[in-house]
Amino acid sequence: MTIDTLKAYNLLVNLYMSWYAEAEKISLEEFLNDEEVSAALYVAMVAIDRVEKLSKNQFKPANARKKWSADEDRQLVSSFDRCTSINALAAAHQRTEAAILDRLKVLGKR
Repeated sequence: MTIDTLKAYNLLVNLYMSWYAEAEKISLEEFLNDEEVSAALYVAMVAIDRVEKLSKNQFKPANARKKWSADEDRQLVSSFDRCTSINALAAAHQRTEAAILDRLKVLGKR
């Protein structure tokens, strides 16, 4: 997940407007400069960064982004025609469910 500076700022302003200002009646500058708010945002930023790195590396199927072979296409169509679930097809081909659905579309099966 990436977010540009303006969007991040707008999200903070919306958070401030909808929650913090109502409870504490402080200015936006005080909110943005509050030590606890800054610390909480830093912790959230680090956690999000870790999750992004894990999801990009750890959960990528072995055949992700690899070219489909003609044999693999035949196996995919055959299994799909036998009503094998998309989840099972993804596991069998070591690809994401989105990749399976995309390939079935390319092959005229969706």
